Amino acid sequence: MTSHSWPSVASRRDGYPVKSGADGRAPSAGNTRIQTSILRPANAYTAWVQRIDLPSHPASPRHARLFVREVLTAWGVPDELLENAELLITELVTNAVIHASSDVSVEIRQDGDVVRFGVLDHGPGQIRMRVPAPGDVTGRGLYFLDQLAPDWTVSTERSGDKTVQFSLTGLRSDPGMTA
Repeated sequence: MTSHSWPSVASRRDGYPVKSGADGRAPSAGNTRIQTSILRPANAYTAWVQRIDLPSHPASPRHARLFVREVLTAWGVPDELLENAELLITELVTNAVIHASSDVSVEIRQDGDVVRFGVLDHGPGQIRMRVPAPGDVTGRGLYFLDQLAPDWTVSTERSGDKTVQFSLTGLRSDPGMTA
């Protein structure tokens, strides 16, 4: 894993996207460094994996959303799936920053026409869904998740680390071959 500024696909080496950044700084996050990694598939039948590690900072949901857009666009994901993924990742990263006060990792895994997402935080507490009242201005993140990806799960480690996972379907079968 390497440290970079807000990641963008700058070039390709051996046909795989490479992340680059000029000064290692995250926009609006001071000197906080953002970690990104790209894991190569072992062969054509294994999943593609992209991951970003973000600080507990108000700008992190935006960075996660941009990361998801960049990866899924490169994979040729249809607009509806892309928009749903951006919304759900933004909500889950916001929850991690606000409620867990924790650094957060976002992982995207492509497997056939399914895109699997995981959002890991290191904060204490349990994840509970509630149905917000019509006038509430917060509390809709897990509700959106339940509506758009009803198979979502939460796994909790002994350390207290939590990972929220969900899947969306509809990806074309040849990721990363558009650029």
